[in-house]
Amino acid sequence: MNALHPTKPRPRWIRVQAILLFGILFVIFLILVFGTLTLKGSVSFFREMHDQERLMSVQHRLDAVLIDFLDAESGQRKFLLTRNKIFLGPYRDSRDRLVSVLNRLVLSDFPRPVDPGTIHTLDTLVREKLRVMDWAIRLRGGDVGPTLPDAGPLNPQVVSKEKIRRIISHLDRVVQRESDRIRLKAERQESSLGVMALFFLSLLLVTLFLGYAYLWKHNRVMHELQSLLEREAAHDPLTGLPNRRFLSETMEWMLARISRNPHVCAVLYLDLDGFKKVNDRFGHQAGDRLLIEFSRRLVANLRKGDLVARLGGDEFVVFLDPLESPDRIPEIVDGIVERLNESPLIPEIALNEVGVSIGWAVYPEDGKDVNGLIAVADRKMYERKAAIKKIPSIRFGGES
Repeated sequence: MNALHPTKPRPRWIRVQAILLFGILFVIFLILVFGTLTLKGSVSFFREMHDQERLMSVQHRLDAVLIDFLDAESGQRKFLLTRNKIFLGPYRDSRDRLVSVLNRLVLSDFPRPVDPGTIHTLDTLVREKLRVMDWAIRLRGGDVGPTLPDAGPLNPQVVSKEKIRRIISHLDRVVQRESDRIRLKAERQESSLGVMALFFLSLLLVTLFLGYAYLWKHNRVMHELQSLLEREAAHDPLTGLPNRRFLSETMEWMLARISRNPHVCAVLYLDLDGFKKVNDRFGHQAGDRLLIEFSRRLVANLRKGDLVARLGGDEFVVFLDPLESPDRIPEIVDGIVERLNESPLIPEIALNEVGVSIGWAVYPEDGKDVNGLIAVADRKMYERKAAIKKIPSIRFGGES
C-alpha cells in the first residue's frame, strides 16, 4: 500500500511551525521546572530562616535568664553581707526581669531540636532558686515585695547555681549546633540555587540559540528559494535569457528613463529559419541545443549593457541602448550574422540548413512604447522574410 501510495512529505512551513511550537513549549517547560524548583527551595529556605530566628530568640532569652539570675544572686549576696537595703532594689528588679523572661521563654514556640521539657525544668529550678533567695532575704529582715507562687516546701539543698548553669549551657550548645546546621544548609542551598539557575539559564540560551540558528537557516533557504523563483519567473529555463515579462518591465523602465534624457535606441526582432525542420528531423533535444548555442553566440556578439530576451519558441528580441545612430544597426546585424556563420550551431546541422531573419525598430521614430516597438520590429522581420526568398546560410531583414 505504501509503495503504491507513498506518503507525501509535510510542507516545510508545517515543519517550521511544529518546531517553533515545540521550542516554545520546551522553553515554557524549562521556566515551569525552574520556577517550581526555585519556589520549593525558597519555601524550604524561608522555613529554615524562620527556625533560625526562633533559635536566636530562644538563645537571647537564655542569655537574659543567665544574666538576670547572676544579677539577682549578686544583689542578694550583697544584702546578706551588708544588710544594706539599698541592694534590695537591684535584686527585685533583676528578679522581676528574670520571672518575665522565664514566662516568655516557657511560652515560646520551640524549634527543633530544643526540648521543651528541658526548658520547663530550667523554669522550675530558677523559680525554686528565687524562692530560696527570697526566703534567705526575709530571714535577715529584708523586704522582697510580692512572693512567687508557692510550689511546695522549700528545700535549699535541692537547687544549686551550678545545676542551673549546666542546663543553660546545654541549651546554648543545642541551639548553637542547630543554628550552625541551618546556616550551612542555607549556604549549600544558596549555592545549589545558583548552580541550578546557571544550568537552566544555559539550557535556555542553548535552546534559544538553536531556535535562532534554525530560523536563520530556514529564512536563508526561503530567501534563496524566493530568489530562485523570482529568477525562474523572469528568465527562460532553457537558455537562461530574460523572458517576455522581464523584457517588458525592463524596457518600460528604460524607456521612461530615456524620456527624461532623450537619445536613440533600437529593438531587434530575430527568428530562426529552419528550426521546425531541425525538431522534426533530429528531435527536440537537438532543437534545445540549437537554441542554447544560438543564445550564447547572440549574447557574446553584443555589448554587456544590451538586453537579450527569448520571447518563446525560436523568437528573440534584442534591446540596444544606447545607440549612436540608426545607421549603425546594419553593422550590428552583420556582426551577429558573421558570428553565427563561424561554424554550425550544432554538429548535426550544416550551415545552410538554419538561417535567421532580423527586423528592427528605432526609438522614437518607429514607436515610443514597448509593445509598439516590438510590433514594428516583428512586422519588418516578416516583411523582410517574405521579400527575401533565399540567402545562403543566414538571412536577415530590416531597414537598409
